[in-house]
Amino acid sequence: MLHGVDLTAMTRGARGTIVWKSVDDGKSWSDETGDVITISPGPGVWFEKDFYFVTRGEGIMVKRDFEA
Repeated sequence: MLHGVDLTAMTRGARGTIVWKSVDDGKSWSDETGDVITISPGPGVWFEKDFYFVTRGEGIMVKRDFEA
């Protein structure tokens, strides 16, 4: 899992936050940003098959059964 933010994206009309996932040790990646709308991402953590993504101000997002 890789996530981050581009604080200049809003001025370009683009999404600021990205969430990418690899299931093959980084050989290929899939964009999992989907419905994530925040410009203040915090840490992400796995608990079993669920991925919890903490944001600063919007709360906690969870993607259930997020494994491949």
